[in-house]
Amino acid sequence: TAALTTISWGESVSAEVEFYSLADRRDIARKAVDYEAQFESIVAEKRKGLLQKYQERRKQKSIAGMEQGMPDQTEDRSAETNAKKAAELEMKKQVKLHAAYDQYQRMKRSSVKNEDLGETRSIEANDLESLKGMLGDYVSAHGKYMPFCKSVHIKLPLESLRGLEVVDTPGFNDPVISREERTNEILGRCDVVLIVSPSGRLLTKEDMTLMGRISQKEGVQELYVIASQADAGLHGSERRDNLAESLEVIQAKNSQRAEEVFRLYCDKEPEA
Repeated sequence: TAALTTISWGESVSAEVEFYSLADRRDIARKAVDYEAQFESIVAEKRKGLLQKYQERRKQKSIAGMEQGMPDQTEDRSAETNAKKAAELEMKKQVKLHAAYDQYQRMKRSSVKNEDLGETRSIEANDLESLKGMLGDYVSAHGKYMPFCKSVHIKLPLESLRGLEVVDTPGFNDPVISREERTNEILGRCDVVLIVSPSGRLLTKEDMTLMGRISQKEGVQELYVIASQADAGLHGSERRDNLAESLEVIQAKNSQRAEEVFRLYCDKEPEA
């Protein structure tokens, strides 16, 4: 989910889009600058180390009476390329900075000007399909306003939504402080929370940390774990002669995994 999304009952099919404030955009820009500074620092350090390795290799070849190998210019290009690759991998571990940098680059590439945005924008549609098409500009990967979209509030005239609000969060480690604060605030008002965790690597350390945070929030009464992407196991060792058997094996493995993870967690955190 690119933006914090809520779905609730309304008399007609509509949506309200909230854009990042000027303060939000400045925060994203600051984090992008921090990302670039750290990235360049890592590149310089890695490049220096690689060039020293190349130099040492040339010395050893020279002592052994062999040709000295690559000319300096080739070594320089190789060191620069490999240093950047290593820096990219290292910076991806800093989720907030990496996400902010990506967001900022999307903003810079966009043709949208700050004065064109405003705080919110209302969208009215005849039906759900029409609304989907109109929301594309705001939430799809290549949407015109997507880089600036903070949240989307969708209203639908469905009886099943009366008295109910469904919230889809953009995940945690959000690069935008105000949106992460909003997500945490909404979670405190939720009666039921669904954690979606991929089957095959169910209940990671991050999932358990998240559940610990959520279960301590006032208001949350029920917490469910949804094992997603179970079909990925149909191509591996869990595959059987028919679909029902395969799904039973996957379900059994997920249940066993969940039991082990919760047992270990309770041993480490007896007060949980």
